[in-house]
This record gives sequence, structure tokens and C-alpha cells, in this order.
Amino acid sequence: MEKLIDLHIHTNISDGTLTPKEIIDEAKKNNVSTISIADHDTIDAYTDELLKYAKEKNINIIPAVEISTKIKKAGIHVLGY
Repeated sequence: MEKLIDLHIHTNISDGTLTPKEIIDEAKKNNVSTISIADHDTIDAYTDELLKYAKEKNINIIPAVEISTKIKKAGIHVLGY
């Protein structure tokens, strides 16, 4: 079976529309086995409750964050895993 991953997901804590738990549910529904929630400038999605929920659903999580910065008025987003 093919393993799917998505390493750049935003939740409603950032500029996404789904809650962190809904992200896990969508991953499960779409046979995505590994995800990273890379919200802008926050790691608030990564609660103990979410990590436990992901484990119960057999979803691997690689913690991530998308850090916003600027250089000479140009916006830059740096992904950290």
C-alpha cells in the first residue's frame, strides 16, 4: 500500500479552516499516514491531547512551524521541522 504524507498543513490556529483534530480526521480519511502542522508563527496546535489523538488514529506527526520574516520588504516564510 502506498504511504501518503503531507508536511505543510495549516489549522484554524493559523490561516487554515480546520481544527487540529479535524486535520487528523481528514488525514485518516484520505489515507495520509504522516503529517506536519506548520501553522504560521505558532506551535499551539501541538497539545498533548492532539498527539494522543493522532496516535490513537495511527497518524504520525512530525512537529513543524512556519516562521514569517521580512528582508527588504519581501515576506519570507521559513519552514522548521
